[in-house]
Amino acid sequence: MEGWIKLHRKILDNPIVCKDNDTLAIWIYLLLNATHQDIPALFKGKKITLKKGQLITGILSIANNLSINKDKVQRTLKLFESDKQIEQQTSNKNRLISILNWDKYQEIDNQNDKQMINKCETDDKQMITNKNERIKEIYIYGQTTGQENIFDNVDVELEEIKKQKWKIQFDEFYNAYPRKVKKQDVKKWFEKNKPSNELFSSMMNSLEQFRASKDWQKDGGQYIPYPSTWLNQKRWEDEEVKPETKIQEIQKSDGGRQTC
Repeated sequence: MEGWIKLHRKILDNPIVCKDNDTLAIWIYLLLNATHQDIPALFKGKKITLKKGQLITGILSIANNLSINKDKVQRTLKLFESDKQIEQQTSNKNRLISILNWDKYQEIDNQNDKQMINKCETDDKQMITNKNERIKEIYIYGQTTGQENIFDNVDVELEEIKKQKWKIQFDEFYNAYPRKVKKQDVKKWFEKNKPSNELFSSMMNSLEQFRASKDWQKDGGQYIPYPSTWLNQKRWEDEEVKPETKIQEIQKSDGGRQTC
């Protein structure tokens, strides 16, 4: 996702958002990942249109990206919802979050904003052009400086990014998959299949549910299939898996006894 957001100074006056570092991080994560224009998406197995200020995500996805406990993420989202900062719709795989008052703080509503955006876009394009020209000098024409590694993370032309998208998907999937084996087989799968954005989103949402399932969590994860097996069998198309509930965890730790 590209572009920028406005971070209003009024955020400092909000005791909910500024409750602690984790809460603030989760709020900014939502702002950064919300769409700024209407786009098609898939939610609860149906095609929908994501409106400005909405995003589809999951508890585990936020927790993994921010290295925050998933229970803390759950509590924080409920806190935002109670404070009328967001609205949520949940499914067994993910949740649709709508940031309230998005238009009030994020809409481009004056000439100064438009001028600033135009200037930023012009500067960004020039910077990318300069970097790409330097890359050509190094990697095509052999004009090295001894500092080639400083260009490892530079932006390249859009078409090149599209060609390499499967590598980004492979990295994200393999990093999220709890069993780190047969890495080259996984890489070959992504290189061959090159899943669409919609399919990859569905795969990752399903993987999130499998990670939270009791079958994958029991006995140290020994029943987790190889990642290449999960991909080849299209396990993301399986019936929705149910995560183990807190009640089930307590009953297990208590020897199966139930209390009134």
